[in-house]
Amino acid sequence: MASRNQFLDDATIEDIDGKVDRILLNVRGSGDLVRLEDVRGVLKLDLRYYSKTNPSTVDHVLHALKVGAKQVLKDPLLLVKAVTKFDLKALYVPETRKIYIDEGLHDIKKRWSEAHEIVHSVIPWHAGYALGDTNTTLSPACHERIEAEANFGAGRLLFPRARFLEAARSISPSMAELRNIARTFGNSITSTLWRYVEESQVAAFGLISKHPHSGEAANEIVEYFIRSRLFDLRFAHVSEVFLLEQVRMHCSRKTRGPLGQGEIIIGDLHGERHRFLVDIFSNGHKVLTLGNYIGTVPTGISVG
Repeated sequence: MASRNQFLDDATIEDIDGKVDRILLNVRGSGDLVRLEDVRGVLKLDLRYYSKTNPSTVDHVLHALKVGAKQVLKDPLLLVKAVTKFDLKALYVPETRKIYIDEGLHDIKKRWSEAHEIVHSVIPWHAGYALGDTNTTLSPACHERIEAEANFGAGRLLFPRARFLEAARSISPSMAELRNIARTFGNSITSTLWRYVEESQVAAFGLISKHPHSGEAANEIVEYFIRSRLFDLRFAHVSEVFLLEQVRMHCSRKTRGPLGQGEIIIGDLHGERHRFLVDIFSNGHKVLTLGNYIGTVPTGISVG
């Protein structure tokens, strides 16, 4: 089953926005691009890299945990387990104010991981869990909450609110336009799709999946199902499996670039039918789909 974005309460959003806004006020940016090295400078954070294939770099992280995080992680071998079993990509050590990132990540993913860990560092109650955010040490609900808060803050940091909203509201919704916004802010297309859908004032959704024509079962293909608040309110019963099946009808078998565009029909909680435009794009690794609300299906109109 796909992971879904969580909606934070208003008080949490206000708190995280306040922390991110204070950071950005102290960072001298260049246009829309936020330089994370400047953010680390303001927060006095250090960045280090480790390699899963290089034992010496993992040993360095283990030493840092033994020296500076005894109360947070009493068994340093949990890091090795997390790296291997949970595919750990990054972590933050509160006592030493160091962020560690897997050097094997693509640069654009390193940027997201760094922003994610930076947000962990500025939310006080995350400190006690920063090195234990796996299901072995946290309940699933608590783990999801912490990660949702860090992801939300990372999005706010990498896509500053006022500038992002201005850019998002000036476009006609499409993957081509989102790719332009991604380049403007120096972030991945995936994170741009996520941020755009969550910020949308209409019913909108995003899918991050394997190729719809991969031959696998629909419930195994979608990795993330992103919804706007209005979509969740009006179409809470709609599953990613249903949406993928609709998207598949408009998706070509190409493996990279634009894969197709078309209109689908979704029924709301009251049985009324609504039209959505889906736009499908492959970055060569994942398929990204944006679904945006068009309007209701007029009564008496047959849609084949």
